[in-house]
Amino acid sequence: MRWVDLTSNHEQLMWFVNNVTSTGGGDSPECYELALLSWNKTNKQMINNNNLLNKKKRIPKQIYWREKTKDCKACGIKIYSVHCRSGDDSKEFYKTIAKDTGGVYLTLDEIQSFTGLMIAIIHREKDLSKKPEPSGEYKKEKSEFKERCEKLDSLTIEELKEMLKHNDQKVSGTKNELIKRIVDCQMYGCLPLCTLCGSGRLRVLYVNSKSYGHGGEGRFYCPGLTAFVVFYLLSAT
Repeated sequence: MRWVDLTSNHEQLMWFVNNVTSTGGGDSPECYELALLSWNKTNKQMINNNNLLNKKKRIPKQIYWREKTKDCKACGIKIYSVHCRSGDDSKEFYKTIAKDTGGVYLTLDEIQSFTGLMIAIIHREKDLSKKPEPSGEYKKEKSEFKERCEKLDSLTIEELKEMLKHNDQKVSGTKNELIKRIVDCQMYGCLPLCTLCGSGRLRVLYVNSKSYGHGGEGRFYCPGLTAFVVFYLLSAT
């Protein structure tokens, strides 16, 4: 096991990335507890890129991720889970820890998008700190979102992908993810093209972690740009 603890020392991190060597692998389940780093009780956000669901017989220290997720929520800690390898065997882990703590489930399709992704997360947290807690005004919007999803459920995956292709939108994901992406386009507009690179659609972290009620407001970034560029738009049109 090789690691570098939580730090703001840029040189230390760069040295680790450039010099760390392989440890062989084959121990994904127990690596959850091996990779836990030191914490300060004032920390309120967490980026997690651990892999695979841990199994009780494979975790020597008996640290169970579902219980620790509840502890994080109780402490007001949000988990932004970054799924580096989008295998079905580990998706439940990533989606659950993000959803249950009010964070966001993210996939890292290309390493080039990591910089923009991290900056978008930081700005999203800043935006959330300024917004009041949502009340019941989203009930009507939630109902509309659900109804639209139900209408699309009878379509095949290929039919759903064709609808997304028509608007030049991302077509990967499960059937449920495709449906939600289409409904998001219908209610809030398709994600716009990047004005800097001239091609490719922007990605977005909406101002809240729900599929509705955000009004298209969020932090938009381009996965094709490695520079520190973050877009803030009131809506995607």
